[in-house]
Amino acid sequence: MALSLPKTCAMGSSQTALVGTIGVALLNPDGTVHTARATANIYEIGGGCYGKNIAFDDNWKGSLKWDTGGGTPVYAVEEYTIDGLVDAVIEDMDDIKGTGFVKDTDSLVDIRPDIADAVWDEVLTGASHNIPTSAGRRLRQSADVLIVREETCQAGGANDEVILDPGASAVDDFYLNDIIIFIGGTGINQSRHIDSYDGATKTAVVNRDWTTNPDATTDFVIRVDSTKHVHGLESEALDQVAGAIFTKIVEGTVTLEQLQRILLSFIGGKTSGGGTQDVRFRDNADSKARIHMAVDDNGNRNTVTLDGT
Repeated sequence: MALSLPKTCAMGSSQTALVGTIGVALLNPDGTVHTARATANIYEIGGGCYGKNIAFDDNWKGSLKWDTGGGTPVYAVEEYTIDGLVDAVIEDMDDIKGTGFVKDTDSLVDIRPDIADAVWDEVLTGASHNIPTSAGRRLRQSADVLIVREETCQAGGANDEVILDPGASAVDDFYLNDIIIFIGGTGINQSRHIDSYDGATKTAVVNRDWTTNPDATTDFVIRVDSTKHVHGLESEALDQVAGAIFTKIVEGTVTLEQLQRILLSFIGGKTSGGGTQDVRFRDNADSKARIHMAVDDNGNRNTVTLDGT
């Protein structure tokens, strides 16, 4: 590609291929601007001046080739002045050709979205972007701490199940008590605690039914949550709390649940015996004696047998 010079340098149609002196400014990738005096073969075409085979006498050695295929530095050019600087660097810089640009009118401002997209789309693998305290390492550490797995389901399973991807853990209950969240596809924006996990079938059973069952289009993440909370066990919490209360031993080996059965038989069950005869209190179904009191000839209780089962 020829280097375009200002039209003020027009030489007249009879003057072509002259060696002239020009001032050139180069914008480096680091943002610095360098200027230099250069000589070039200057041509007049259609009333404008163009230069090629530019050789730098100051600051650069050799020749600088302008090549649209391989990309070029960003440049601005004016006629050479006494101090060797360029008059219109700032004005021209937004409308000039640069490395990787397609056409002369491409602007540095135009590529800012591309740079931002490239940064966000950069893949963090292995030790890439892993400098201590860097943004790359911080992102990786955050993901390692919070996200156990991120994939796409094989299928939905039953109403309270989900079949994870084939590469999920083969260890039973590996994801026990963790939280699975649907982030894409069918059933998106649902989350549940994992109550059990079958490593052979990759099936996770969650704490309550899905509002919308997942399928093979459902994208998921599994978040670490190893502590088992009551609020995360809604389907079982009441039964677990009640069971813990009723199995509490209140005296000897008698639990609260057994005591309630015994008291019910004493208050509302059938009885037999009395006086010097053994006394029995039947259960509510009249299937067995819950209280059996053996008495002596004076009617005193000698032994008492309780059955709260």
